[in-house]
Amino acid sequence: IGLLLRRSLEPGTVENFLSYSLDQILTLPWLPAEPRGCIFLHDEASGRLHLTVQKGLLPPLAACREAETGRCLCERAAAENEIVPASLTGERHEMRAAGMPAHGHLVVPIRNTHGVLGVVSLYVTPDTERNSGQEQQVAMIVDALAGGIERLRAEAALTRANAELEQRVRERSAELLKLKGVPAERVATTADIISRQVRHMTGLVDDLLDVSRVTSGM
Repeated sequence: IGLLLRRSLEPGTVENFLSYSLDQILTLPWLPAEPRGCIFLHDEASGRLHLTVQKGLLPPLAACREAETGRCLCERAAAENEIVPASLTGERHEMRAAGMPAHGHLVVPIRNTHGVLGVVSLYVTPDTERNSGQEQQVAMIVDALAGGIERLRAEAALTRANAELEQRVRERSAELLKLKGVPAERVATTADIISRQVRHMTGLVDDLLDVSRVTSGM
């Protein structure tokens, strides 16, 4: 958990953070996991789970970009907000492909205080028996991903907002230059004031993010 929390504080994208996290989870020495798995995140626009990262999935599973409502184990784990274990031969494993090797699943929801952000789907050996202790340990690790996802999303949104504001400042400055009777010095001064205000607001948001990380234990 400590490794994941430290990694979540480094600059990067949600995809890179989740890829690193999935690698760490798949190599847990006490987990009977195969070197295959994936992470789906909830898409607010479509209301569906979308594949974000995957490791070692075989076709056609690697082409599964969206979890199928009602039949997919990942959708069930998200909808029920609980761990879903299943074997290939079990009744809950409805999504199957020709030639799919025997395996089991452990699908764990990524939860925050507001609900489910996504799921981590791990492939386990087919003879794996359900172990509630292991499942809770995995759940604790997966829950630690939520803070990193939210922070990286907030930083990405802030970066986009800054870029949009700076673009608007440039556009506004160009508009002012086209106005008759407006001295160039006044245009430059106005643009400088706007830029300083943007930087000030950015600093305030950064401070709020820092406070959020401290209060969440990150």
